[in-house]
Amino acid sequence: MARGAHLTAMHANGLRVEGDRGETVIRPVQATDDPAALGPVDLVLFCVKLWDVESAGTHIRPLIGGETVVIPLQNGVDATERLAPILGAAHVLGGVALVTGSIVAPGVVRQTGTHHGMIFGELDGQITPRVERIRDICRAAGIDAVLSDNIERARWQKFIGLAAVSGLCALTRRPIGDVRDDPDLGHCSMTQCKRSSMSAAPVAFSSRRTCFCRCRGP
Repeated sequence: MARGAHLTAMHANGLRVEGDRGETVIRPVQATDDPAALGPVDLVLFCVKLWDVESAGTHIRPLIGGETVVIPLQNGVDATERLAPILGAAHVLGGVALVTGSIVAPGVVRQTGTHHGMIFGELDGQITPRVERIRDICRAAGIDAVLSDNIERARWQKFIGLAAVSGLCALTRRPIGDVRDDPDLGHCSMTQCKRSSMSAAPVAFSSRRTCFCRCRGP
């Protein structure tokens, strides 16, 4: 699923993914902006921005069949809960994306850094046959897929880390390494990390020390 200039470019030239691991070109691309043209699918990686969750969720309803699984990969901690009333709770897992990238031009995606994986799992923590199948398919495709028995904790860990640095990076226009290493900014980051962890659901409380260490760095 794609839309606008990105979809037009992919139809014309294919999809090119550039990155530190090399370049991948997919041509021809099987892409559309009409989910009804595809019909029910096995798996949906739900990768829109958080503010588009409800509208995009409603739009992809034709993709949902009896056994369809949807993995939301938004930053934040409530995408799954917002999608469940739209698509059906039985279809929606929890997920966390671990990747850095951007659309640098229509039809061209640039992936940077060493992270290229995701964490996902059932909301109740069960390791079911369907999530094991998804993990195995992802790993066969070179995706570092981690199956979690506590996906809520994983979502909060990422959210707390982002809350600690994203605003400071935007305000100072400096990368995360500079923020972490600066005595004043690093202190502000740690303070925000602690405050954010106090907002976490009880299931994430045990992750506070981990989050603090990640904010501090090695």
